[in-house]
Amino acid sequence: MNEKHSDWDQLATTAQSGDKQAYHALLKQLIPYIQKIIAPRLANSDWVDDLLQDILLGIHKSLARYMPGQPFRPWVNAIIRYRRAEFLSRYYTSMGHMKAPLDETIAEVRDPLAQFQSNEDLERMLSHFTEQQRSVFKMVRIEGHSVKAVAEKTGLSISAVKVSAHRTAAKLKEMLRQQN
Repeated sequence: MNEKHSDWDQLATTAQSGDKQAYHALLKQLIPYIQKIIAPRLANSDWVDDLLQDILLGIHKSLARYMPGQPFRPWVNAIIRYRRAEFLSRYYTSMGHMKAPLDETIAEVRDPLAQFQSNEDLERMLSHFTEQQRSVFKMVRIEGHSVKAVAEKTGLSISAVKVSAHRTAAKLKEMLRQQN
């Protein structure tokens, strides 16, 4: 066990008995430890201080329930995990007004025709490709057939189907960029 962490056990026990210096020393040692744990796991760096304060408040409120003789670090880690989950839950719940129905979101992401004004636009752009490229692209990306099924139907390898569909999609994207 790390010597610093075993000091935490002693400081926590002493702080429980009312020693203010031990309490302040414990918090002073915990702050960098907590920051090191929470900072990389938050999407927004501005949240670190808010969550740190929330965790320290949780430790303060729960210190009386710490059982001397038990390792302090796992006890602190449990509070950190709980408070982080609670913090993120509160944040994302407050974002409720920004929720979009999942079926609409999936439709937007999966609809390869969404970028085109009409099927004619897509057909016009696909006319620049070979018949095999058009066929593979339509079956995989538009009709939603599995790569394996397309490979069996066309006689191509699974790898060749994946590459063809991907390259055709990439070229279409490039054509759209140039058009706009």
